Amino acid sequence: MKKAKVLLICPNLKGKKGTINRVQPSLGLMIIAQKLIDDGHIVKIHDTALEGWENQNIIDPKNNSITIGQSDEEIKKFISDFSPDIVAISVLFSNFLESAHCVARLAKEVDKNIKVVLGGNHISNAIIDYRFALIDKDSNLPDFIKDLEDKNIDFALVGEGETSMVQLTNAIVNNTDVSKISGLVKKIGHKKYFINSKNDKHEMNSLPRPARHLVNMDAYFKIGAFHSPKSKSNRVLNVMGSRGCPEKCTFCTTPQMWGSNVRWRTTEHIMDEIINDVRDYRIGEIQFEDDTLTLHKKNL
Repeated sequence: MKKAKVLLICPNLKGKKGTINRVQPSLGLMIIAQKLIDDGHIVKIHDTALEGWENQNIIDPKNNSITIGQSDEEIKKFISDFSPDIVAISVLFSNFLESAHCVARLAKEVDKNIKVVLGGNHISNAIIDYRFALIDKDSNLPDFIKDLEDKNIDFALVGEGETSMVQLTNAIVNNTDVSKISGLVKKIGHKKYFINSKNDKHEMNSLPRPARHLVNMDAYFKIGAFHSPKSKSNRVLNVMGSRGCPEKCTFCTTPQMWGSNVRWRTTEHIMDEIINDVRDYRIGEIQFEDDTLTLHKKNL
């Protein structure tokens, strides 16, 4: 079985000048990276916003809107130097979307044979919106998946991507069928898509420790703009002990992304990550990323 070179990218972001624009290591990409490595693939993670943090350009003076991150030339050179078979782009929020499409274009300019994959909460929610639009013609939602109406995008993955990304990688490099991969989405015609709605949920203790050795932890520490607005230390370890939320908030994608049943890692599994990474990265503060941390008192 052939093995692939996979580049996992966090793209440039849109933010506001004069406010705190946050950047931190992507837990999703780091776990996917380790799963790919465990399967024998060669993997790099690149955060273009982090590496071009000082490059902040105003795009809308009225709203103080800015873009943050590397130039097209810098991104293209990084892709070219690594020469990947696959470029997978994380679109956690909509403010990454424009840059994600830019990265896809740059990847195809480097080599038209590179396969480009989109994933993340925004993409999962875009598929939900599309399906809702087909049912409710008065929803004012588009009857197409805007994110896939781009010739540079080959696939999208909905929901938890750790296992499906490994399966898709193997299918791409070995030229085998992708249709049974959980959560796979592919454009097959004008406003027509193949969507495998099956969305596997992982047993939490089966997930590996995030591959923090693949990201520039010192650069994140130097910027010190992690999720919490009141960090006591710049040397933050972001950890997720559970996935899922039973609530039905209309503004939130968590139940669609992680499910309505909360799944917990064991204490031992969480502590293995914390003990080792606190030591390795001289951590001063731990921030939990759980969506519903207080749901289970004993685990809390």
